Amino acid sequence: MNSTNSFERRKLISYVNRYTKNIFMVDDKPRNVNCRAGKVMGVSSYDYEGTSHIFKRCIDAVPNLKKKLEYYKDSENQQQSVYTGILEEADQNHQKYYSHKTNNELVRVAKQIQNIYG
Repeated sequence: MNSTNSFERRKLISYVNRYTKNIFMVDDKPRNVNCRAGKVMGVSSYDYEGTSHIFKRCIDAVPNLKKKLEYYKDSENQQQSVYTGILEEADQNHQKYYSHKTNNELVRVAKQIQNIYG
């Protein structure tokens, strides 16, 4: 692949674009993300976390993700699923660090994910 416009290079770019079209990236510096054929959404700097309600909406927006997370057990507590652990930890962290802030941006991200995958 010596030539920048070679057939192999165009073929590789086409391949990458085809297999990255379902990727959704969220970053506080979206210019740093090479979206290729996927979607990129910019948000303000990460200074808060979401509640379990927001995480639940994001997980539910991706087909079969909830089933997979419910299937696997949490490594720290074998009695609960990874899904339950994510939701509990989100609520605990939100209460501990961020209970005084609102998360309108995460709701916007959840809606965007629902639009793409729903």
